[in-house]
Amino acid sequence: MRKPYQLRILKDHDNAVRLELWQMPYNASSQTENTQKVGSLRGLPLTACHSGVTEVLRQEGQPPSVLSRPHGEMVELTEDAGIYLALLFRLIRPLKRLDRIQNVVQGLARMTPDERQYFFARIQYPRKGRYMERALRLWLGEE
Repeated sequence: MRKPYQLRILKDHDNAVRLELWQMPYNASSQTENTQKVGSLRGLPLTACHSGVTEVLRQEGQPPSVLSRPHGEMVELTEDAGIYLALLFRLIRPLKRLDRIQNVVQGLARMTPDERQYFFARIQYPRKGRYMERALRLWLGEE
Protein backbone atom coordinates (compact mmCIF):
# COMPACT_ATOMS: atom_id res chain seq x y z
CA MET A 1 0.00 0.00 0.00
CA ARG A 2 1.32 3.42 -0.98
CA LYS A 3 2.07 5.85 1.85
CA PRO A 4 2.00 9.40 0.46
CA TYR A 5 2.56 11.29 3.74
CA GLN A 6 5.52 11.55 6.09
CA LEU A 7 5.47 12.70 9.69
CA ARG A 8 8.85 14.10 10.68
CA ILE A 9 9.69 14.25 14.37
CA LEU A 10 12.22 17.00 14.96
CA LYS A 11 13.91 18.77 17.83
CA ASP A 12 13.14 22.46 18.04
CA HIS A 13 15.62 25.17 18.98
CA ASP A 14 14.60 24.90 22.66
CA ASN A 15 14.88 21.05 22.67
CA ALA A 16 11.12 20.66 22.40
CA VAL A 17 9.49 18.22 20.00
CA ARG A 18 8.11 19.60 16.74
CA LEU A 19 6.08 17.58 14.26
CA GLU A 20 6.05 18.34 10.55
CA LEU A 21 3.76 16.69 8.03
CA TRP A 22 4.93 16.38 4.43
CA GLN A 23 3.07 15.16 1.35
CA MET A 24 4.97 13.14 -1.23
CA PRO A 25 4.25 13.40 -4.96
CA TYR A 26 2.06 10.74 -6.50
CA ASN A 27 4.41 9.96 -9.35
CA ALA A 28 7.33 7.84 -8.20
CA SER A 29 9.89 9.39 -10.58
CA SER A 30 10.19 12.69 -8.69
CA GLN A 31 10.04 11.60 -5.06
CA THR A 32 12.08 14.49 -3.64
CA GLU A 33 11.55 17.49 -5.91
CA ASN A 34 7.80 18.11 -5.40
CA THR A 35 7.58 17.30 -1.70
CA GLN A 36 5.19 19.71 -0.01
CA LYS A 37 5.01 20.71 3.65
CA VAL A 38 1.40 20.42 4.81
CA GLY A 39 1.77 21.70 8.37
CA SER A 40 3.71 21.70 11.60
CA LEU A 41 2.82 21.60 15.25
CA ARG A 42 4.65 22.28 18.50
CA GLY A 43 4.17 23.63 21.98
CA LEU A 44 0.82 23.74 23.76
CA PRO A 45 -1.30 22.65 20.77
CA LEU A 46 0.91 19.57 20.33
CA THR A 47 0.67 18.72 24.00
CA ALA A 48 -3.11 19.14 23.97
CA CYS A 49 -3.65 16.84 20.98
CA HIS A 50 -0.99 14.27 21.90
CA SER A 51 -3.60 11.55 22.40
CA GLY A 52 -5.02 12.07 18.90
CA VAL A 53 -1.58 11.86 17.31
CA THR A 54 -0.61 8.73 19.24
CA GLU A 55 -3.89 7.07 18.24
CA VAL A 56 -3.12 7.70 14.56
CA LEU A 57 0.39 6.32 15.00
CA ARG A 58 -1.00 3.25 16.74
CA GLN A 59 -3.39 2.65 13.82
CA GLU A 60 -0.44 2.94 11.44
CA GLY A 61 1.49 0.26 13.35
CA GLN A 62 3.95 2.63 15.02
CA PRO A 63 4.63 2.68 18.75
CA PRO A 64 3.55 5.90 20.51
CA SER A 65 7.07 6.20 21.92
CA VAL A 66 8.27 7.34 18.50
CA LEU A 67 7.12 10.85 19.48
CA SER A 68 9.50 10.97 22.43
CA ARG A 69 12.69 10.67 20.37
CA PRO A 70 13.12 13.68 18.09
CA HIS A 71 16.04 12.58 15.92
CA GLY A 72 14.70 13.64 12.54
CA GLU A 73 12.89 10.34 12.30
CA MET A 74 10.31 9.98 9.54
CA VAL A 75 7.14 7.93 9.85
CA GLU A 76 5.35 7.07 6.62
CA LEU A 77 1.56 7.44 6.77
CA THR A 78 -1.33 6.29 4.63
CA GLU A 79 -3.58 8.83 2.96
CA ASP A 80 -6.34 8.63 5.60
CA ALA A 81 -3.89 9.15 8.47
CA GLY A 82 -2.07 11.94 6.62
CA ILE A 83 -5.28 13.83 5.90
CA TYR A 84 -6.43 13.44 9.50
CA LEU A 85 -3.15 14.87 10.80
CA ALA A 86 -3.14 17.63 8.17
CA LEU A 87 -6.59 18.78 9.28
CA LEU A 88 -5.60 18.46 12.92
CA PHE A 89 -2.43 20.51 12.46
CA ARG A 90 -4.12 23.24 10.44
CA LEU A 91 -7.17 23.55 12.69
CA ILE A 92 -5.60 23.57 16.14
CA ARG A 93 -2.38 25.46 15.50
CA PRO A 94 -3.86 28.94 16.14
CA LEU A 95 -6.05 27.85 19.07
CA LYS A 96 -5.05 28.73 22.62
CA ARG A 97 -7.85 27.31 24.77
CA LEU A 98 -7.47 23.65 25.72
CA ASP A 99 -11.19 22.91 25.67
CA ARG A 100 -11.50 24.12 22.07
CA ILE A 101 -8.45 22.07 21.03
CA GLN A 102 -9.94 18.96 22.61
CA ASN A 103 -13.30 19.63 20.93
CA VAL A 104 -11.59 19.84 17.53
CA VAL A 105 -9.67 16.60 18.17
CA GLN A 106 -12.89 14.81 19.16
CA GLY A 107 -14.82 16.27 16.23
CA LEU A 108 -12.21 15.12 13.72
CA ALA A 109 -12.17 11.66 15.28
CA ARG A 110 -15.95 11.40 14.79
CA MET A 111 -15.73 12.25 11.08
CA THR A 112 -15.55 9.54 8.45
CA PRO A 113 -12.46 9.39 6.22
CA ASP A 114 -14.57 10.63 3.28
CA GLU A 115 -15.71 13.70 5.23
CA ARG A 116 -12.14 14.47 6.25
CA GLN A 117 -10.97 14.14 2.65
CA TYR A 118 -13.71 16.51 1.48
CA PHE A 119 -12.86 19.16 4.06
CA PHE A 120 -9.13 18.79 3.41
CA ALA A 121 -9.72 19.40 -0.30
CA ARG A 122 -11.80 22.48 0.53
CA ILE A 123 -9.07 23.84 2.81
CA GLN A 124 -6.45 23.40 0.09
CA TYR A 125 -8.52 25.48 -2.37
CA PRO A 126 -6.57 28.62 -3.35
CA ARG A 127 -7.68 31.93 -1.83
CA LYS A 128 -10.87 30.60 -0.21
CA GLY A 129 -9.41 27.75 1.83
CA ARG A 130 -8.82 29.95 4.84
CA TYR A 131 -12.56 30.63 5.11
CA MET A 132 -13.34 26.90 5.20
CA GLU A 133 -10.55 26.37 7.73
CA ARG A 134 -12.00 29.05 9.97
CA ALA A 135 -15.55 27.70 9.59
CA LEU A 136 -14.38 24.18 10.50
CA ARG A 137 -12.52 25.53 13.50
CA LEU A 138 -15.66 27.29 14.72
CA TRP A 139 -17.90 24.31 13.98
CA LEU A 140 -15.72 21.67 15.65
CA GLY A 141 -14.35 23.82 18.46
CA GLU A 142 -17.61 25.16 19.78
CA GLU A 143 -18.33 24.71 23.43
